[in-house]
Amino acid sequence: MTPLCFPCRPGAPPPYDARYILRPETVESLFIAYRLTGDERYRKYGWQIFQAIERHCKIESGGYASILNVDQVPVEYEDKMETFLMVCALLRLVGDAR
Repeated sequence: MTPLCFPCRPGAPPPYDARYILRPETVESLFIAYRLTGDERYRKYGWQIFQAIERHCKIESGGYASILNVDQVPVEYEDKMETFLMVCALLRLVGDAR
């Protein structure tokens, strides 16, 4: 018996997508959890994620780039910066610092 593969077509990517495309949902959720509970651990988790983004996604020429495989260090960048990183996550972090 062969392992089940989704999608099952030749040349299809594996079902595990190891990219990080600068999605803000986790940081936003932590921001909301902190605001609702006042629990500092949520703020700490958000700060750790921000530091990881700075360390691994920030590029020398300016801006941030998506990462093709989060399990690989040093990272390989995708030549793309999604706008939702700036609009959502960073504005929330800056707003929370005030």
